[in-house]
Amino acid sequence: MLPTPTDYFHYQVTLTAAGDVVPRLVFEQEYAFLMEDQVVVTLSQVQEMTNGAAPDELVLYYYDMISYQNRVAEAVHQLSRAEVPAYVQGQLAPRMAEAFRVQSDVWGFPWYEEWTSYRGGVDTERLSVTLHDGKTWYHSAAPAGGDSRISLNASDNIGSASYASLTERLMSSYQHELFHNIQRNIGLHYSGNGDVSGKDLAWQFFAEGTAVLASTVGEFDAEFAGGPGESYYVLNANKFIGGDGFYGKLNKRYPEMDAYSPAVYWRFLYERCGGMQVVREALTTLYSGEVVDIQTSTDVVANLSLVMDRALAGASCPFTTYRESLNAFARALYALHVEGGRCVSLGQPGLCGFYDPNHKYNGPTINQLTYTGTPLIYNVAEQPYPAGIPSSFGIDYVEIELNQAADAQALTLDIYGIPGAAAVFDVQVWQLVVDGGERLLPIGDTVTLTANSDGRLIHTFPASSNRAAQRLAVIITRVDAQETLDPVGAYTLEVCSE
Repeated sequence: MLPTPTDYFHYQVTLTAAGDVVPRLVFEQEYAFLMEDQVVVTLSQVQEMTNGAAPDELVLYYYDMISYQNRVAEAVHQLSRAEVPAYVQGQLAPRMAEAFRVQSDVWGFPWYEEWTSYRGGVDTERLSVTLHDGKTWYHSAAPAGGDSRISLNASDNIGSASYASLTERLMSSYQHELFHNIQRNIGLHYSGNGDVSGKDLAWQFFAEGTAVLASTVGEFDAEFAGGPGESYYVLNANKFIGGDGFYGKLNKRYPEMDAYSPAVYWRFLYERCGGMQVVREALTTLYSGEVVDIQTSTDVVANLSLVMDRALAGASCPFTTYRESLNAFARALYALHVEGGRCVSLGQPGLCGFYDPNHKYNGPTINQLTYTGTPLIYNVAEQPYPAGIPSSFGIDYVEIELNQAADAQALTLDIYGIPGAAAVFDVQVWQLVVDGGERLLPIGDTVTLTANSDGRLIHTFPASSNRAAQRLAVIITRVDAQETLDPVGAYTLEVCSE
């Protein structure tokens, strides 16, 4: 047994006979093979639908001549080559094995006998992980960040995402890629082909969205840490939410949206529904084919509410339909602006929306109006481009400053679309007090506007000499799936006194 470093090796074989001065034959090749190392860990016994269905081993392949490093704002922290084996064996491998146990048992995702590893070959029935530099790897592709085979870049950060340590960054990626294997497990069981994103990757809202969620649940401290820099999840969540004049992706069509930004919706469901059960229901509904065959259909917009209606009906959520969840989600995003709108504990009841102890989320951009006592009309001419809500399930936010001239008047809000158009809107209104010019204090809960016989959403706030509200927050959510028939989603908001 000869101890050797892990590295790419060349070989040279010479054939000589006694008395030869020059070899008769020389076989030589540069970078002929990779001398790697590996760690094999016996995995815990976890939930499985048939005996022996779950993988029994975790094998972690690595080589130590690449840079194992993590970039933060202050510096680049890099392991020495001598530190790599102990780091991989003593820190990473145990944490990865524990994450497997948690995702399987604690989150409640049992294994089916149909599961096979993405990597295949000798690793078909065991969980395998490779660490590489994002460029070169002997066994398979070396993705820039992570890959579901499970392949992780130990040398470079994921884009501009920032993590406090190399372990936090690698474990965040591992949780994500491990969950893709959970998805594959469900998909294969229901006679799928193992492609969790479906035809033309159209169903990444589910596949990538829930995998990003898995990182936030499995590595919460890493994803929501205080201090400078933003994790991969927070970066993408804020791309979706927008803020500070940027409208984000609240009104972007889902088929055109990147796969990772909508993960903030899944995080909302996880927090409001008390865990991962709602995700399990959604994935089971999707991959079972009971609603849609994702291997032949790419119409995620038409089927999204159908899948989620069934999933929410089987979960323990405070809402039972996708439409209800979308309105609650829109309200939770607006609550990031108000005092007490960020929850200080998971599952906290009341007016708050997201658990955000370190204030990592942006508040969405809001269109500001002022009501001075004369009729106010806010239509396509006043709305920022693109006017209306052009995408199904899009959201607009409007705040109406109530001038003193509006005091003691009965105020009527009237919101309506174009007669005969396909777009359907739900509207919630929140009364606010402005404290010290900065803090927004909500008065009670939101009021949901009810449509009249003409489909107009109307609500009247009665006259009162001591009315406290200084501002009205109007949350407008498009709830139809007809963006193809109505790609504008025009609406008009009117305010008048009586």
